[in-house]
Amino acid sequence: MKLKILALVIISLIVFTACSLGSKQTKIITEADLRHGTSGLVFNFLQGTPPDKMYESSPNSDEGTFPVAVLLENQGTGTITNGFLNLGYETNYLSLVQGSWYLNDIAVPVDFSTIRFILEGKSLENTVGGKSSVYLQMKTGMLDPQSQSKTSAVTMTACYDYETKATVPVCIDTDPYNLKKGVKACTIKDAVFTDQGAPLAITKVETKSLPQAGGSAKLEFYITVENKGLGEVVSLVDPLGDLKTKEVRILETPYMETLKKACSPKIILEELDSDKKATYLKNLWNIVGLKVQLSTDEEDKFDCSPQPIRLIDKKAVVRCVYSGFIQPNTDYMTVLNIFLKYGYTHTITKSIEIQKNPSIQK
Repeated sequence: MKLKILALVIISLIVFTACSLGSKQTKIITEADLRHGTSGLVFNFLQGTPPDKMYESSPNSDEGTFPVAVLLENQGTGTITNGFLNLGYETNYLSLVQGSWYLNDIAVPVDFSTIRFILEGKSLENTVGGKSSVYLQMKTGMLDPQSQSKTSAVTMTACYDYETKATVPVCIDTDPYNLKKGVKACTIKDAVFTDQGAPLAITKVETKSLPQAGGSAKLEFYITVENKGLGEVVSLVDPLGDLKTKEVRILETPYMETLKKACSPKIILEELDSDKKATYLKNLWNIVGLKVQLSTDEEDKFDCSPQPIRLIDKKAVVRCVYSGFIQPNTDYMTVLNIFLKYGYTHTITKSIEIQKNPSIQK
């Protein structure tokens, strides 16, 4: 009996020790852990859809019908609240079967070839991000009598709203030139980053402290923003609005209409004169909304220029001047919170070879 009890105790200790070691190896995931990578929405055709080869359609039959399925994954930390997925194809050789979109609770139809969807991003509650899929049916057309085959393409273009968040440790020092004696709590230096779990990344924050009379200082931050994703930035402003006014606040009032227009291959510009057309196309792309706030403040106390940001060659630097009060003769660490709001678009393509159907009698 004693041996049995001793054996049970030893087994219990082994199990307890193994559990304890296992728990020590378990890493607690934080929001900072999730903010890595340059992906937002990642979407791909499921294997085998559309097929590599198909026969041309047969008259009065379902022959030539094939499936198209797309897997949607939000691999970043932003939540997509206004996403559009548009199907593109050559109408001479392919067609979308009427009413064939198979959707779930994340998507609703917008028009014949476009759906609207939502998809949550990575969070502490969902560390892998939202995933879903859409399915539809298409059909090949008939080839010209003299053609034996034709290669055509099926495209899917996604346009969606997204955001980037960065928390940057910064040093506030009213004596940057070390004119006064004493040990400081911190030293002003540039902060350099790679990504924040979104297509747009804040890659550098440069801090400047300009001493003022009375021992205070004027704070300036130079923030570098880069498009490091595979797609292009879509503006969330009215392309024909005045971007120079103070009322342009993309984070508070994003203009989501541009997403659908950018995602559709048919942007209607016929009613605009040449000047307005050029303005529209210029302001439809590469405009980014920005908000900057110190963790010690309850609201934004920065004057940033340019605002909104315009990316040139996928990059921009914005200067933000702090308008709040800086206690004279101080040096301390704090956190600079940076928020970017924008639209994003990306396209995938799959080619399909349409072959002459031997069953069609000539």
